Amino acid sequence: MNKIFLILLIFLLQLNVFAQQKTDKSTVDIVSEYNPKLKGLNKISITASPAVPEGERPKLQYNIPNQNLEFAYRPGLLRPLTLTVDEHQWSNSSFIKLGYGNLNTPFAQAGLSFGDGKTSGLNIYGKYTSSEGKRPYQDYRKSDAKAAGFYKTPVLEWSGSVEANNFKTKKYGFEPETLTIPLDSLNQEFQIFKIRTGIRNVSANALGIDYSPELKIDLFADNHKAIERSFAIDLPFSKIINDAFAAKLAFGYDYTVLKATNKNNMKTAVLYIQPLVQYKSPTFSLDVGIRPSWDNSRFVMLPAMKAQVGTADQRFTILGGFEGRVKKNTFQYFAETNPWLWSPDTLFNTTITELYGGVKGSLSNHFSYSAKIGVNNVKNQPLYLNDISPSGDGKSFQIVRAHKMNIMTLGGEVGYNVAEQFSLLAGVTANTFSGLKDNSKAWGLSPMELKGSVRYNAMKNLWIKADALGLGGAHFLSKTGQVLKMKDALDLSLGAEMKVYKGLGVWLQFNNIFNQQYQRWNQYPVYGFNFLGGVVYSFSQKK
Repeated sequence: MNKIFLILLIFLLQLNVFAQQKTDKSTVDIVSEYNPKLKGLNKISITASPAVPEGERPKLQYNIPNQNLEFAYRPGLLRPLTLTVDEHQWSNSSFIKLGYGNLNTPFAQAGLSFGDGKTSGLNIYGKYTSSEGKRPYQDYRKSDAKAAGFYKTPVLEWSGSVEANNFKTKKYGFEPETLTIPLDSLNQEFQIFKIRTGIRNVSANALGIDYSPELKIDLFADNHKAIERSFAIDLPFSKIINDAFAAKLAFGYDYTVLKATNKNNMKTAVLYIQPLVQYKSPTFSLDVGIRPSWDNSRFVMLPAMKAQVGTADQRFTILGGFEGRVKKNTFQYFAETNPWLWSPDTLFNTTITELYGGVKGSLSNHFSYSAKIGVNNVKNQPLYLNDISPSGDGKSFQIVRAHKMNIMTLGGEVGYNVAEQFSLLAGVTANTFSGLKDNSKAWGLSPMELKGSVRYNAMKNLWIKADALGLGGAHFLSKTGQVLKMKDALDLSLGAEMKVYKGLGVWLQFNNIFNQQYQRWNQYPVYGFNFLGGVVYSFSQKK
């Protein structure tokens, strides 16, 4: 049975296969597998464009501010053995300078600095020198001491200084030189004590007003028991209105009282108020204001206007102005100008009104220039007339007053500077005096003044300097009362300083190398050729 069943099953399967092969239904042939894909995205190209090649080197513009020389008139001052002393800007360093010269000239100078120079600083300075000339009594002695400092907070800065000076000389200009004159009548000695203090804001306040008041106190005395006290205060304020306009207001008061031997107290005072409006743009600036002033009890209205127009890079600027001021005259000012004078009989102030114009600018990054012409109307100008009375012997000068006079001033200045390697500065001022009625000449006032200086770093650790001073001869009276004019003069000095070891250096100074026996004041010839030299030691106080 099993065999019969197996045979029947095989037979049925074969019949089924044959039936599928003979069907007529459609078929599907699969040739590959299905793989899904996403659509391609648009990508950002990150390939940088090549830089545009430059056809020339870049031009770099440097704006160098130019200094303008203000030619406010003041008689030139020349003392015997004038020694140029470099001004030391603040730095945390100190120096000691010692020397000696052929005219029995000891020289000592020192300066000390303390503080960081940003929030606080203190400078202490001292100097002593003296000389003896070949003429009898042709000697002098001078000593100076000064301490100046400041302290700054985020809001305010306080500053102040104390200064003491002593100057001693003799009236050696008597003629003939064989005269016998008591020494106490020849001695001239002056002591000066100065105090300065001020405060200013260093950051903007709620009102937007900037201020910098200053207080000045001077005490002056001579060896003839004359004592002079001066007090002055300046109160300047300013407020910026916008980018172009600013308003300014200034107050000032200056008072002096002089007590001279056998004379009543002499007093003088100056009070002024100066409101003005200022406009500034890159090429134009204008100050318009007035300066009402009181010369003691006399009121005078003075102008306060000036303008500048030029190029934006300050290569060329035209300037002009119409300004006035009252200048207080004191015994101290007279003695600093001419130390061989009598004490004044009265004190008076000088009123100056100036109309001026000029140009300034630079021709290159190294060369700068300025030129100015001004017409000054002056009232109560002090003049220095030599005393030709029999008792005076021509050795003393008296102060006389020119109630009215005009001064035309023509001046110019040029400078050339190459980094710290070389610098040259030269200037000239020419004055023409006219309109004198109560004086025939402008006694003691020099009609021309020439100044020049050269500094050259010749090689490493070697500096060479030269200074020139030229003066036009002033008018004076001869013993017979004849009006004469002194000769023009040119004084040239040369100096050198060389560093020999770290902070140690040697220096040498030659004065009046042409050996000119010229006179700034009648009968007072200056020293001839002289020299001095010594050592200088500089050291830093930084930790």
